[in-house]
Amino acid sequence: MMEKKIISAIIACYKDNQAIPIMYDRLKAVFNKIGVEYEIIFVNDGSPDNSEEILRKLTENDERVIGVNHARNFGSQMAFTSGMEISKGDAIVFLDGDLQDPPEIIEDFYYKWQEGFDVVYGIRVKREVNILMQFSYKLFYRIFKKMSYISIPLDKRS
Repeated sequence: MMEKKIISAIIACYKDNQAIPIMYDRLKAVFNKIGVEYEIIFVNDGSPDNSEEILRKLTENDERVIGVNHARNFGSQMAFTSGMEISKGDAIVFLDGDLQDPPEIIEDFYYKWQEGFDVVYGIRVKREVNILMQFSYKLFYRIFKKMSYISIPLDKRS
């Protein structure tokens, strides 16, 4: 009998205290729907709100939830790195804690993974950030593309 694969969801959170319980519920629903073992790793990236307390309660009530608290804000990429360092999953899904990334897309990613794809990613069509952050994201993905062994598209044009 084949062992079930584990999926790790790593969620970078900054000032997302209201979204964390919603993200948790939606992730649980998706993982239960597709019938996989999972862990949910919330990385509180130095939020000045009560995210740490919310994560503490989630981890007390569900052993599949792991909370990581950064001492200060290091940025989402470092939050993802922190999550990867402790992840036990056979596959990892990265999500921002503000729910701009719908967790329900994991189901489609999962089926692509089952088809044999090593890397599956989504393309965000629109991002709700200021112009400086838009520039930062564009710069990051251009640098990432140069360093990556896979070809990733840069900008989704409508």
